[in-house]
Amino acid sequence: MGSLTAEPMASLMTGLARKYNIGCFIETGTYLGDSARFAANVFPRVVTIEIKAEFQDQAKARSQGFNIEFLLGDSASLLPGVVSSLPGHHVLLARRACGRRILWRR
Repeated sequence: MGSLTAEPMASLMTGLARKYNIGCFIETGTYLGDSARFAANVFPRVVTIEIKAEFQDQAKARSQGFNIEFLLGDSASLLPGVVSSLPGHHVLLARRACGRRILWRR
């Protein structure tokens, strides 16, 4: 699928956000926060979940001033609570161990 911050994914995400008035972008697997920072320029709210504290610390340091909510822990445990609290449409970017991404909209 490619990087979220590069074409054609960047245009796809921006277009979806505008067309469907998507209020929140949820990401699992923050790594260094590149996708979260991109999303923070497109979506009103960004939530990112990372299981490794060292990655989250680096992402936070690089993301000061962005509208990003960082959660530390297992996305399988944290994600249901995040999703159930959201009204309206949202986008979820889930990373699997093999590096593929799955996108869906509610």
